[in-house]
Amino acid sequence: MQQSAPIGSIGELLEISLTERPDRPFLLFQGHSYSAAQFLEAAARAAGLFDKLGIRRGDRVALLLANRPELLVAW
Repeated sequence: MQQSAPIGSIGELLEISLTERPDRPFLLFQGHSYSAAQFLEAAARAAGLFDKLGIRRGDRVALLLANRPELLVAW
């Protein structure tokens, strides 16, 4: 019987998947394609901004965003 790997958070699994092939298309929105690398870069910028604002892991934050790529970046 094959033993499965430990399951991490959705964010951890997503990051592993995206870093394996950063040039792979990740998201298509209104005719524009975003690569995995572009998504990871935007997420890192958002994390840096949240850090500068004093938001830390475990803090509760409300986001009011439209159904756009920025919603995934901020999540």
